[in-house]
Amino acid sequence: MLGGVCYSSFTYVADSRYIDDSLQPFEWYKHFVMEGARYHAFPCEYLTLLGKVAAIPDPDPGRASENLDRLRSMREFTRQHPRT
Repeated sequence: MLGGVCYSSFTYVADSRYIDDSLQPFEWYKHFVMEGARYHAFPCEYLTLLGKVAAIPDPDPGRASENLDRLRSMREFTRQHPRT
């Protein structure tokens, strides 16, 4: 529950046969992960580790822009609905 609203969530667990450790996340995705970790008060040490994860620019500028807009909306929401 967040801000008095109950949300459904979805968790994806990758099959180990399809994990490629050479891949890097897009920058916008890393920002989502970092923002979520900050909001949920993850330990500073963990945030530091997340910050060290290499990320790459998204080659699709439309997708990058769309997700950065979502990130801005998420940041505004979390400012208006601080974690209690």
